[in-house]
Amino acid sequence: MKCKPSKYIKSILKAYIISALIVSIFFASGLNLENLNEYFTKSKLSLNIKEENATSLSLGAYKRVSDDYNYVVTPTKDNAKKASLKRLSRGNQSISSYINEQNQASGVPTYFEYYDVNTARLRKFLVDRNSLLAEEPYFSTIISTAKEFNLNPLILFSITGVEQSFVPKSNTQAYKIANNPYNVFYSWQHYNTDIKDSSRIAARTVLNLCKNKPANTDAFYWINKKYAENQNWNKVVSALFKELLSYTV
Repeated sequence: MKCKPSKYIKSILKAYIISALIVSIFFASGLNLENLNEYFTKSKLSLNIKEENATSLSLGAYKRVSDDYNYVVTPTKDNAKKASLKRLSRGNQSISSYINEQNQASGVPTYFEYYDVNTARLRKFLVDRNSLLAEEPYFSTIISTAKEFNLNPLILFSITGVEQSFVPKSNTQAYKIANNPYNVFYSWQHYNTDIKDSSRIAARTVLNLCKNKPANTDAFYWINKKYAENQNWNKVVSALFKELLSYTV
């Protein structure tokens, strides 16, 4: 009497054969793990391939948020909030007092919303720091992205400050760093795209992380919990944001 293989054994053999074929094709084509990961990253799919050592920056090693946070559906123009044309108004309040008051509510605080910043002052701030981001296409692209996502542009610039010191032109890799000054997907070395793509990913990430912020919680602190491993990240971003806000008023 012949023994017929069980369905369980058949499924194992089938999976083994398919895996062997995929591996053979993979190596025959000359691809490697890094290229495959880059391909899936650009295809907006997640392989969850993690680097053992994240890029070490001035504030320590950063843990990048997952693709689930980065690649979400962009709101349609009909559903997106209309960009405010009014300048941020605080009256006689100090910047810190204004921000603390706004953080009392849950979700995305009001000061995160887009407004027309003083671009001349903002550009001067960057020029004084020898920042490549003061030039085109970087400066206008970041502003445009902020408007698209109804996000305060000073937040996007502040993040470049903590991540890459506003990309000083004296850095020999400045033009490559400026493609991804937010270090989305680990770092600019790992994911060297362009400023439009990286700024849009950063904007999505910040807003998605912030929308579930509890009441009476600092927004930058809440974002820090998943955006970066270093616990000082939120303090530096917040300080830079307040400095930019004060400088551009």
